[in-house]
Amino acid sequence: MLNNKPREPSVYLAKFTCLDRAYYERNDLRRVVVREGERSIGKYAFGKCRLLEDIYISNSVEEIETAAFEDSISLIRVILPNRLTEINCLLFNGCERLADIVIPAGVTRINAYAFAGTACLKHLELPEGLRIIDSSAFSGSGIEKLRLPENLNLIGQWAFAQCKSLTDINIPSGVKSITCKSFEDCRSLKRIALSDGLLNIEDSAFIGCSGLEEITIPDSVVSIGDNIFTKCESLKRIVWRGNTYSDTKAFEKAKSRIIGAA
Repeated sequence: MLNNKPREPSVYLAKFTCLDRAYYERNDLRRVVVREGERSIGKYAFGKCRLLEDIYISNSVEEIETAAFEDSISLIRVILPNRLTEINCLLFNGCERLADIVIPAGVTRINAYAFAGTACLKHLELPEGLRIIDSSAFSGSGIEKLRLPENLNLIGQWAFAQCKSLTDINIPSGVKSITCKSFEDCRSLKRIALSDGLLNIEDSAFIGCSGLEEITIPDSVVSIGDNIFTKCESLKRIVWRGNTYSDTKAFEKAKSRIIGAA
């Protein structure tokens, strides 16, 4: 008679074992410790490990490649190595239970879809040296409130789209453009602080932010795209260039007149 008892759920990995797809779709892992001496974790190395809950990665690891933990739907806690400089594409995409993670201080870039679909990730501190948040990096995450660091200079398209619990966010002065649909369908977003130095707000930047009640657009803005406040039903106060508009239609008329004459 076959023994269907699962293997030991805690695994301590030796050196040079975290190659591409090394443990892909392994459903007997619950806790993993990547020991000192490993330099990298390959693509999809722990992808779709559906029972994996907890992983500790030693500080010898310098790179974790694309989608290394993608769709590990039970993953709750990750301790990342302090040598990381980037959070790679799709790294935690679909890790819907992820709730406990600290991004190392040396990280300067969070790549596309890195935290997409992390519905249980409510709170996160971003390092002061972070410069780039790429396309869809946090789309569909559970983030409720986020402070963006002052050194940030790029927020990609759809970066925070469908973050339906996000209530409050600041845009630091280094960011020159709010890209297309960056905050699409952030339905709980009530406050967004835009800093002087912002130049462009692209098409549909805040489309579907139905909880947004007021916003002040800095005088530095010289280009505003179409439909930026479409489906923002609660928006009652838009302040721009010394004027206050009580609805989006009045604002759109003024925008066309002012931007068109610029």
